[in-house]
Amino acid sequence: MSGGENLRTALETAAADAFVFPAIVTWNETAKKLDKRPAISGWREAASKDPEQIKAWWRTFPAAVPGIELGRSNLFAVDLDCHHGGADGVANFKAFRGDNPAPRCPTTKTPSGGYHLYFRQPEGERLGNRTGTLPAGVDCRGDGGWTVAPGAVFEQHRWVGNAAKLAAAPPVPQGAVGASGASNRKDSTPRCGRRLLRCGISTRLCPLWVISGHHATARLCPLCPRKRTYATCLAMSASCQLRTCHRMRL
Repeated sequence: MSGGENLRTALETAAADAFVFPAIVTWNETAKKLDKRPAISGWREAASKDPEQIKAWWRTFPAAVPGIELGRSNLFAVDLDCHHGGADGVANFKAFRGDNPAPRCPTTKTPSGGYHLYFRQPEGERLGNRTGTLPAGVDCRGDGGWTVAPGAVFEQHRWVGNAAKLAAAPPVPQGAVGASGASNRKDSTPRCGRRLLRCGISTRLCPLWVISGHHATARLCPLCPRKRTYATCLAMSASCQLRTCHRMRL
């Protein structure tokens, strides 16, 4: 049953102008989570929108789930993880967002209870992958990365979403490049500007900061123990102890 659903999802994803490839999912009993890997070598180059190629793959890999090659699909995804024993990326993103509204974009609810938020890549620059210095449990996936397509199924596990909506993914907000490290271009922020980055947020703005709505606000920094506003944090001197309050560095 899931093979037919996954093939249908793969074709819907390709129809939404995204490049698709087959991926293998297994249950990791030790880590209590799903492990995922491409079913084919050279998946970045091989990913396709051709229905006949996709059907041929699912004849070879009937248990595969559809993966989205994000770079050629011109997509950028914010991945909010929520794994057993790990950081709660959903809660951390909500804290980071504060009382700003949730971004309006195609969304997938993952089997672990996390989310994938999809955006269109900005014009003229590809955003890549970023992990490790964002709030715990929050990753960015772009050029060079992939996600499981919305609508995919593995046994009792589902990626709940509508693949057709990927075609309407909004662009990453203007200026959302730079300091998160997702940009594939060297940050050109002048050194004098970097002295203002006490919360680790570039004056060119990082994708997560813009997506979460803080770039146009003077709200209190939700992760700042001194309850300063973002503007105050950004203007602190080089000795400020709040420089890592967002775990985001240049």
